[in-house]
Amino acid sequence: DKQIRLYGKFIHRSGLIYEDFTKGEPHVIDPFKIPDEWIKVAAIDHHLRKPEFMSFVARSPDGDAYIYDEVIDKGLIGEVADRMRNRETNMKEKLQYILIDSLSNTPDPITGTSARREYAKHGIHTIPGSKDKDAGISEVKKYLKINPETKKPKLFVFKTCKQHIHEFTHYVWDEYVIHPENKEQKQEAKDKDCDLLENIRRILLSFRRYESRDIEEEWNEEYYNELTAYRQQCAAGGGY
Repeated sequence: DKQIRLYGKFIHRSGLIYEDFTKGEPHVIDPFKIPDEWIKVAAIDHHLRKPEFMSFVARSPDGDAYIYDEVIDKGLIGEVADRMRNRETNMKEKLQYILIDSLSNTPDPITGTSARREYAKHGIHTIPGSKDKDAGISEVKKYLKINPETKKPKLFVFKTCKQHIHEFTHYVWDEYVIHPENKEQKQEAKDKDCDLLENIRRILLSFRRYESRDIEEEWNEEYYNELTAYRQQCAAGGGY
């Protein structure tokens, strides 16, 4: 309630999906230079009639995740892809992999091609992210929880990532969740203020799937094969 008063949010706290997120420390922090040895990944939330929403996340050796950049870019896929490659060159940034929403695999009924294939055609190779919204929300919640020993979460957002911060503080459950007397309906997140948060869900789930091969129950051979094929594509194409 204090946060709602401070930041002028007229959202019932029980309706917020990420109640633990604070619009300040410990979740929102000053930017710093990401060490070169940290894993960096990106995700694209593709839209036909809206801009492309891109999130960039670094993972520390301790397993903490840092949302360090965001890009909202409107244009043809070829134009967006060119700007992504220029960004990588200018920032001397090496991304481990790029995720994209699974619907980007759907062929366009007119052109017969898909958004994912168009990105690949322009040098941006991607891996379809998880479609499991419930698992993704649960994973983000785990990262946002404050560790009682360290007094810190495992997910941090740079102050410069203003749209991510906006979405964390405005992403809500549908109305019937705020009014629990309607008990028969399943809890669902509103499809609003969540473009970048969909990226974060996919990225955090991918960390568990791609980077935890030593944890047998978390590992899926299909994902390892996908990542291997992705890296081969990148090597052949000389780009992402």
